[in-house]
Amino acid sequence: MMYNIGVHLISSRKVYAMARLMKTCSVKEVRSNLSEVIRAAESGESTTITRYGEPVARIVPVKKDRPVFPDMSEFRGSIKPRGKTLSETLRKMREEERF
Repeated sequence: MMYNIGVHLISSRKVYAMARLMKTCSVKEVRSNLSEVIRAAESGESTTITRYGEPVARIVPVKKDRPVFPDMSEFRGSIKPRGKTLSETLRKMREEERF
């Protein structure tokens, strides 16, 4: 497998920790080493898949720690209701329309 680190290519499994590490593999290499590519994604590495030397796909790690929507329960608890509730207001408006 080839490791693309900036401008340098290193053909080795022992790659030293760098700020940004991205593996580049051909489709054939990915087919024969899929479990290794998945393990790399689990450890935070991205892998670019090439066909005839051109990038065609990328396998990236899934971000697990970030929720889709932020927790708003503290914010909701801090809001103090003023005046009538929405249901009371709607009920009054409907009654006024009838008469």
